[in-house]
Amino acid sequence: RSSDLELQNDASKIGVKKFKSIRTQSTEDIEAHTFTKTMLCMDPAGTDNKVKKTEDFFGFLVGSLATNGFKYIRKGKILKLEFEGYMSTAIKLLIEYKDITHIYIEKNTYSGADVSKLKELIALESKLHYRKFEFINEMQHKNKDEKIDTIVSDINNGRLIFNNKDKDFQDQIMDFAGQNFRDRKSVV
Repeated sequence: RSSDLELQNDASKIGVKKFKSIRTQSTEDIEAHTFTKTMLCMDPAGTDNKVKKTEDFFGFLVGSLATNGFKYIRKGKILKLEFEGYMSTAIKLLIEYKDITHIYIEKNTYSGADVSKLKELIALESKLHYRKFEFINEMQHKNKDEKIDTIVSDINNGRLIFNNKDKDFQDQIMDFAGQNFRDRKSVV
């Protein structure tokens, strides 16, 4: 009986949460700032063969640098989508946030095919085809923990300020305890 309890409480299955706090503000307070740069960042769902594409989660983030030196996460979304939904969500965010000038998409999943498709859709959209976007589509060579470690201090010290309406997105961040300890719905 005690060996069953030991297995249930296996310390190797418990990670240490990296994020201790998240600073939030209302949409109104965030949007009252003057922004100098705005980027749409997208983390496409992975291609894990054990998981159907319809069960994968995509991460979307609209982030801006304000004149006060703080970075604001104006919109953070975690969505269960297929490729078409991924593209339509990107288009909707580009229309909604008229000051987006940069689009970052992790290249590992679609090897740039999603960037090509998004460019096609932008060219066809009357509200977007006249805007200039700089695309950043790079392969990630760091592991998830190394990438996350680069933002831990900024989040824990309140230099990145999140929209208080994006609770699911914030919960994903707060729950992150390392790539070996995340649950299947985590995109962080």
